[in-house]
Amino acid sequence: MNQTDQNEQAFIFPERKASTEAANQSRALLMKRLEDSDRKRARRFTMIRMAGLSAAAGLVIILGFFSLMNRKASVYAGVGEKLEKTLPDGSLIILNSDTRIRYRSNISARPNREVWMKGEAFFKVSRTPDAKPFIVHTEHFDVEVTGTQFNLSSGTDSSSILLTEGSVTLHMPDGRSVTMKPGTYFSKKDALPDIRNKNAGELVIAKKPDAVLSWLNKNLVFEDAALRDVAREIESLYKVKIQFGSAAAADRRITGILPNENLDILLRALEATTDFIIVQENNIVNIQENP
Repeated sequence: MNQTDQNEQAFIFPERKASTEAANQSRALLMKRLEDSDRKRARRFTMIRMAGLSAAAGLVIILGFFSLMNRKASVYAGVGEKLEKTLPDGSLIILNSDTRIRYRSNISARPNREVWMKGEAFFKVSRTPDAKPFIVHTEHFDVEVTGTQFNLSSGTDSSSILLTEGSVTLHMPDGRSVTMKPGTYFSKKDALPDIRNKNAGELVIAKKPDAVLSWLNKNLVFEDAALRDVAREIESLYKVKIQFGSAAAADRRITGILPNENLDILLRALEATTDFIIVQENNIVNIQENP
């Protein structure tokens, strides 16, 4: 320890018999060191704070970037509506009544073009130069295509697809894959609340594809269909409850094309083609046999 250090040490820890002048010098030196220490601490805190703010700002930018990249757009066709939507990649989707689709805003820039759907829609998928897959997620299976046209219906209890052009591959929850060709129809239903039932499905040749696609022309097509089945479709489209005056009325079978511009026109057309009286009160539709 040099002389200066010894003097400073003496000033900081003066002997009890030190003179008043020495004590004052000690206090002055101590205060100066405390001030220097405070300044250093303040500078260190500022540097840490600035570094923290920079890191936080960087984190906000990164999170904002990923949030923007993963942001999903949503399109909804209301009850009784039909809506067309062209995606950023050029694919056209025609949404049926009470149908919602979601897709990432940057769908064209992602490895896979993904759409989430519930309801019913007709897809005209555009091809890309690099044949980038287009995947539609439903309640029961995923549909993978590169460029094709198909009608897809997805609900809580069942999902179905009619392929009209090109080819698609369906991916099931159990890992199975089903390849479809134009004119084929695939349907999968849940008979029981058991995950095993979600693996069941039937691939058949569509005998009446026009009936499946009739909603595109605002029609409903039925061939020897029980009126109770017609009622279920109307309930699904317009979110109403249909009640029958008798079981015999519900079992009556009809064949025909019904205009589906809106619920009122549909019900009047149904009444005109059958021997029933149909009365609507709010969301309740009563079908009674004509006496």
